[in-house]
This record gives sequence, structure tokens and C-alpha cells, in this order.
Amino acid sequence: MNKILFPLLLLAGMWASFPLAGQQLTINGTVHIEGESAENATLEILKNGQIIERKTMTKRGNFNLRFAFGADYRLTFRKEGYVHKIVSINTEVPEEVLESNPDFPPVKLIIKLLPAIEGIDLSVFDQAIAILLYNQEIDDFSFDKEYSANIQQRILTTEQAIRRTLQQRGAAEIEKAREAAREQAERQKQLAALDEAYLKALTQADEAFNRQDYEPAVTAYREAARLKPDEEYPKRRLDEARKRAEALRLQREREIAQQKLDTERKNTLLDRYARLIAEADAAFNDENYALARLRYTEAQNLRLGEEYPAQRIREIDGIINSAKYKARLAEYNAQKALAEKSMQQKNYAGAKIYYQKALAILSIDREEIQKRLLDIDRIIEAARLAEIEKTYREHIRKADDAFNQKAYAVARYYYRKALEVKPADTHAAGRLREVESHIGSRQEKETEL
Repeated sequence: MNKILFPLLLLAGMWASFPLAGQQLTINGTVHIEGESAENATLEILKNGQIIERKTMTKRGNFNLRFAFGADYRLTFRKEGYVHKIVSINTEVPEEVLESNPDFPPVKLIIKLLPAIEGIDLSVFDQAIAILLYNQEIDDFSFDKEYSANIQQRILTTEQAIRRTLQQRGAAEIEKAREAAREQAERQKQLAALDEAYLKALTQADEAFNRQDYEPAVTAYREAARLKPDEEYPKRRLDEARKRAEALRLQREREIAQQKLDTERKNTLLDRYARLIAEADAAFNDENYALARLRYTEAQNLRLGEEYPAQRIREIDGIINSAKYKARLAEYNAQKALAEKSMQQKNYAGAKIYYQKALAILSIDREEIQKRLLDIDRIIEAARLAEIEKTYREHIRKADDAFNQKAYAVARYYYRKALEVKPADTHAAGRLREVESHIGSRQEKETEL
């Protein structure tokens, strides 16, 4: 299927090539430095506002990146003495699209850096020169046309001014400008290193704090406060981490004491249980069933989860009430009572099982029970059909809404879901054919910035 090609004239154009593997978006390309090689140029990558990586370029200036979906990335290309450039990438993609077809072609960027010239306003490069994001209408990534149109002329004018100045100035003056830029870059590098160390300590502290591991959190907050003494956040969190560490220590001491107390209580109950069972077994062997039943009941009331006392009580009851019919009638009434209780609780499957068990024991009230079983089958079938209809209508609603908004990839996902519920549905099938004709096929892109 064919996708729309998005030209973005910032420095050159954009095309796409190369396949993408897995649920990641690939960004690759080359950095070109005016008059020099790309060696020692850097690429700084931020994810959701936090630095996650810094790369140093080789002479060729090639880079190949893979970004997870659902995040904001900011790529900054730099070299001492040259104008930096920023590219913003938003990888937010609807969950339905990722489940249906997560394979997007990569975007290739060609980044050209010009010398930084004093006296020329370079502020336009302090913002992104392009914004790449997912476009639902075409089901693919493309650059924000409106943003590009607003900033393109400013970039072109600034770069033309740089080139005119380069032609007018001598090599010495250019080198002087580069030296000043290198000094500024070094200062920025030192500040960036401080920020990175501070952010690393703060991240470690927050992660430890959130998992309630307060001792490491105290150490990391202390380090962050040392790196930036004027920041109030690490100081405040340091005090809180210390308080919680102490509270957690006290809580653990109380839990240990409680566990010890619970163990002692349980051991006391186990001793009493053992004595009661010994007395009960002796009485049972002596056929003193009244005393045995009393002791087994006392052992069962200790609620230790043992099945043995209940089993022995049932044996005693069977011996005492030896009439076969009486036992069957009692079991019948018990099963019917469970069935009626299940009906009150709307547990129809359980009620059906209990009614069938009661019917297998005795034939009392056969017609009434059979009528109840028929009613239960109708209720279960009606609930099943209602759930199918509810699920189908929800898928169709979401699909139609997406179709009307031209979000064809999302519409395709929900029309397919509707057909899974109702394979013969003509509305979903017809709309799905329309969606497929709108979407077409994804197309490869390459961009030069």
C-alpha cells in the first residue's frame, strides 16, 4: 500500500528507506559539518525531558537509533564552533494500531551544521527545526507541516546570513569565533555534566524512595543536595526519607514481635488440638461416640484448617443415624437448599449443578426441578447472547467514530474486532473494505534537515 510522501524543506528534503523490526521506531542518517569532518560531533538524546544517551560521531557522522513507542524524544546535534540543531520526535501511537500493525518504516535524517558566527541571531536553533509524529489519517509517521511552515523561512534566512558572513570574514576571525564557541561549549559541557550527575543521583533516590528502600534513598538524596546546594527538593526529600526509614524500622520491629506472638499462640492451639484429638480418638475407639463427637467438635472450632475432625464427625453421624433413606433425604435437602441459595445469588451455573445432584439422589419434586433447570438454561443463554450483542455494539461504535474522524487504522482495528464477534455482519464487512481502500500501504521516507 502507498503512503503520502512528506517533503520538509528545512535544509533539503525527506525520503524513507529501510525496514523496522519489532515495536520500535528507527531513526538513522548522517551528520555533515560545513568545511570539516563529523568527527567529535555529538548527539544528545532526551526521553520525556531526561537525558538517556550521548553519542560521539565518527568521521562519517552516521547514526542509527531505535526509539520505543509512547514517548517524547529530543535529538540535539552539536559540534564545537558550529550551530546546533534539534529534532523533536513524538512516538505516541494508538494502542489499537500497535496491536494491529506496529511495523513502521524508518526515517532517515541528513543533518547539516554550519559554523556559529558572532553577531548573527541564532536563537531559531534553540527550538526544534522539525517535529516528527504519528499521523492517524495516513497511519504513518510524518513531520508536522504547520510547524515546519512557521519555522522554515527563519532557518533559511539565518543560514543564508551565516554563509554570507563566512564569505566576508577571514580565516582568523572565523577561528576566533570558533574558539569562543568552543569555550562556551566547554562551559555548557561542565554544566551538563553537573546536571547529569545531579539527575542520576535524584533518579536513584526517587526510585529507591518509591520502592520504600529508604536507606539508599537517603544516601542518594544527600549526594544530590551536595551537587546542587540551592535546590530545595533533595533537601526536603532527604528529611522525608530519614523519617520514613525510622518509621519503617519501628514497623519491622513491631511486625517481628507480632510474628513471635502469633507463633506462640499457634503453638498453644496446636498443643490443645493434639490433646483434644488424642481424647477424641480414645473415646471413638471405646465407642463412646458422644464424648468423641464433643472433642472432635472442640478441635474443629480451633479453626486450624484440619479436615480430620470434620471427617470423624461425619463418620460418627453416619453411625448414629444409620437409616439409609434418612441419610439420602438429608443430602437431598442440603443440595436443594444450596441450589435455591445459588438462585438467590444469581449463580445459575452453580444452581444447575446442585439441582441435578438433588435430582440424582431422589425423585421428589422432579417436575418442579426440571422446570427450574429449563429456566436456568434460558437465563444462561440469554446472558450469553446479551454479552455478545454488547461487545459487538461497543466495537461498532468505536469503529464508526474512528471512521468518521478519518482515523482509518483505528477503525480497521475495531471493525475486525466486530467481525470476530459477528463474522456475518454486513455493516462491519462493508466498512472494513472502505477503510482498506483509504489506508493503502505504508511508504518509506527519507529526510534531509
